[in-house]
Amino acid sequence: MLITNGFTISSLHMEKAWFYNIKIRNEDNKIKKTIGILVLSFALLIPCPILLAESKQPKIYTIELIPPTHTDFRSMMGGMPKEISKRTFLAATGTLKIYAHDDNRTDLIFDLQGLLPFGVYTFWDVVNPDLCNFKDRPLMNVPKGVDSSKDHWWNEIKFDENGGPEGFGNFGFMADRNGKAYVVVNLDHRPGKEFLLDYHADGHVRGGKKGVVVFPGVLWAKFPDWGG
Repeated sequence: MLITNGFTISSLHMEKAWFYNIKIRNEDNKIKKTIGILVLSFALLIPCPILLAESKQPKIYTIELIPPTHTDFRSMMGGMPKEISKRTFLAATGTLKIYAHDDNRTDLIFDLQGLLPFGVYTFWDVVNPDLCNFKDRPLMNVPKGVDSSKDHWWNEIKFDENGGPEGFGNFGFMADRNGKAYVVVNLDHRPGKEFLLDYHADGHVRGGKKGVVVFPGVLWAKFPDWGG
């Protein structure tokens, strides 16, 4: 351990050391004073674990997004759009990359292709995938002042449902002209059981009957077992 000017460096490995006497002379070449200098050569400086805390890396998951696999899903959710073919509707593909932090923050990165050009979509967090007791919520953080215990609490959030200057809220987006979208969702919690991507045929992210203007399950994925 080396202590100098009250500063401590721990875990210091010294390979060589030299001590020099530096003589300072005056104008008459007489020695005025002698200064001793210790010169150290350090082969390795090892960080002290007390001073440098180890940063924990998040768990990373990469998931392929596919249409829902449950055979009764379409019939229970109102069916398919009639204005476009089934092949066109189900042409969407994508991947989801998840960064699960130790403090329960969860970052989700969606890379989507094959969507309808300029189509409006929303992200949903399925907390109960049982179709007889199905329950979902927007894949977003609950804003301050909003009571999440109320049914459809997201309807209390103010934003332009037509995608005005503020966009489509925190859980909606519009695909580009090539049917692509790259969306990052930052949650302050872990999502539920499954993910759903819904299509809104009327271009609105609020209101609309399932199977008429809202069509759930363009893409689907099962979230990791967060307790595992």
